[in-house]
Amino acid sequence: MRIVKMSESALQKAVKTFAAIHKLPMHHSPNEAKRSLVLGKKLKDEGMMPGFSDCFFIRGNDEFKGIFLELKIKPNKLTQSQTDFLELVKQEGYMGSVCYTLDEAIALISAFYSLK
Repeated sequence: MRIVKMSESALQKAVKTFAAIHKLPMHHSPNEAKRSLVLGKKLKDEGMMPGFSDCFFIRGNDEFKGIFLELKIKPNKLTQSQTDFLELVKQEGYMGSVCYTLDEAIALISAFYSLK
């Protein structure tokens, strides 16, 4: 059996598809793109935050206001700004988490929303 490694982009698309199937409102923040210094400064001046998570699930549950989900493919690790951002959202009443596989993301989202 051959294991095919999924890219972070493919993982993002698969999570979006899962959310759409279950009618879960979510937003993807494309912070990962490389930008020129001028565009990077412009976006930062407009409010773009370093470390902002890949996915924001807008709907909450009984415990949290919503989910901020960072998607990674191993061996990639969280940057310090991503770790700091996840801690910030937890302090603000959101779930903040990182998932390394589609199965992890589906399990987390399904448990959060009690999906069957």
